Amino acid sequence: MSLSAKAGKVALQALATAGNMIAFAIITKGLQTATTTIDNWIHRVEKANEAMDEVVGEYESAKSSLENVNTELEEQNKKLDELLAKDKLTYAEKGQLEELQAITQELLLQQDIEERRADKASKEAANKAVDAYKKQYGRYDKTEEDLQGKLSYENFPIPEDADDVLGMIAAYIRAQELLEQSQKEFDDAVKNGEDTTWLAEDVQYNIDAVDDYRQALDENISDLQEKRLALEDEYNKAIEKRESGAEPLTSSEKDVIETYESIYDVMRMVYEYTDKNTWKSMQIESVFDTECIEKTKEELIEMVKAGEFDENTLQSYPKLSAALEQNKVSASELCNELEALAEAEGNVKGDTFNDKSPISFNIGTYKDQINDIKSSTAALRSALDSLNSGDLSKIQVLDLMQQFPSLVPYIDLTAE
Repeated sequence: MSLSAKAGKVALQALATAGNMIAFAIITKGLQTATTTIDNWIHRVEKANEAMDEVVGEYESAKSSLENVNTELEEQNKKLDELLAKDKLTYAEKGQLEELQAITQELLLQQDIEERRADKASKEAANKAVDAYKKQYGRYDKTEEDLQGKLSYENFPIPEDADDVLGMIAAYIRAQELLEQSQKEFDDAVKNGEDTTWLAEDVQYNIDAVDDYRQALDENISDLQEKRLALEDEYNKAIEKRESGAEPLTSSEKDVIETYESIYDVMRMVYEYTDKNTWKSMQIESVFDTECIEKTKEELIEMVKAGEFDENTLQSYPKLSAALEQNKVSASELCNELEALAEAEGNVKGDTFNDKSPISFNIGTYKDQINDIKSSTAALRSALDSLNSGDLSKIQVLDLMQQFPSLVPYIDLTAE
């Protein structure tokens, strides 16, 4: 019994020691997991953006591969068409035709593979962009009403952090107002002969504040644009699918549309409160760049010049009207822009080409200019005579081509 008791005591001690080791291991593992979780939370935006950048790179690679296959396939089809257009083929041409057909079949298979790869990469890029946008900007205000609320604060609206875009806009606007106020106070003090030391420091502080907020907003715009571009292809597909009504949208497609339009609205507010004219110009250029619109920018300008285009005639161009709606450009804004462009072109042409008044040159006497022209002509004639007789070395020919660039198309340096 004594031996059993001792054995039992040893066993209990062993179990206690083992229990302590297990408990310590569990606690250590728990701390490691907690540390990893906290680290992931702190760096969640950074990790989400890295994941987005990675899949966007894969999508660009997939698109490039698809473009290469399409180019090669187009070249093969041209060769095929040339052979098939012939009434009769030689045996060599028949062999070439069979080879081209085999290559084309292989390229078609490769094209299908690359299309699937690009389509998958496009979806992944869009999903990662949605995730990155939500993690980076999801908890901040994003509407016009939210911005107006921030601007209504009596105190200076301090942004929560660098990703609080509306907070940045509000701070930028207030900083501009403070700069104007401090500049006015400084100017008044100068006029009244008062001490301006403190006022000058205040002006400089506000100048730097405006610049800091503007730089922060520029960084926001750059980041938002990257995410918008990552979403663009899938957004266009989702919009087309929604408009066709053939199939219901998936949750992923709805997220893409919502995120893309949210990014667009945030970017619009940044521009409208910091550089409204640039934003409107970009919107109108986006209209002109829309594929398949009925009239190009140049054609529309010519129509305006001829008095054949206005807000009423716009109804005749549904694709152009749709492009205006998509880019949030009104018919009057488009017409105003086209009229301004037409007027600018008219002024240039009128001033430069259509003005019939005599042109005056302030070059003094013509004697020196005429002598220079004669000298150059003589030098050219002499050089051409030497070139024709084969007396010039290649280095001398190169010097001649550099002196008279208009000769370049007529000289073959590869000829012996």
